[in-house]
Amino acid sequence: MGRALANYWYMASSHSEARGWMQQTAALPSAGPHERAVAWTIGAIEAFLQGDFEPLETGLDDVLRLASEAEDRRTVAFAQLLQAVASGAASDDQRWQEALTEASRRLEAEGEPLAVGFSLVAGSVLARVHGRADEAQRLAQAAHDLSTRIGESYVRMYASTQLARTALESADVAGAQRYAVEALLSAQRLRNLNAMSYALELWATAELRAGRLERAGQLFALAQRGYRQVGSRPWRTDAELHRRLDTELQAALGDRYGQFLAEARNPDFDEAIAQLNRSQPAAH
Repeated sequence: MGRALANYWYMASSHSEARGWMQQTAALPSAGPHERAVAWTIGAIEAFLQGDFEPLETGLDDVLRLASEAEDRRTVAFAQLLQAVASGAASDDQRWQEALTEASRRLEAEGEPLAVGFSLVAGSVLARVHGRADEAQRLAQAAHDLSTRIGESYVRMYASTQLARTALESADVAGAQRYAVEALLSAQRLRNLNAMSYALELWATAELRAGRLERAGQLFALAQRGYRQVGSRPWRTDAELHRRLDTELQAALGDRYGQFLAEARNPDFDEAIAQLNRSQPAAH
């Protein structure tokens, strides 16, 4: 049942619910080693999407061993993907790239196009973290193209966030805003509050760099509300962007910063986003 529900949980950002069920499943006396490995892997993916990298750094070797013994190639591939992400996010060790390529190859062989697309997104994130901006943009675009080709929105949503992120790195404020809004609209359609919050934060960063301070404050306040509501936080790879944005907005807005946070708690979330989207300055 966990496997059947996993994609729904990912897309709907029901990460805490999924982790709770998978933890209970893994703890059942009737669960065998293979069942525990599968439950742990699903829970670890949910933790990663929630911004909690700790489960990615413990237990992966055991999961790989148990899944390999059970000849569960799908779980092996997902565990390898998680291991590559944990390795790439934690150090300057470049072996994550080889591991990520191997995991992507295995996922493709298992007929998992969504997972292949997400491995491209993960590669984009890690390439950016390691200072390889051109590669980060190329991988994010490849994920976006794959998603468009197979006609789905989930991977494209995350690919758009990474295209926004690479645009910010290259000082392309208009491009960052465009891709952040694209990601936000996809996340709204999927009701994925976690991705909505990340897209709002990227949009807020673009607005701040364009000198539109109040809009940046409103967008960031909505992002903060979304993160709290879903029990999530920014990925470790974006923690510095989040901290810097928070600090700059507090310093620039003063008392207005707290006012924006208070105002973001009450209105309808979708309507608040729609109003900000309608009031975007015209592109030049």
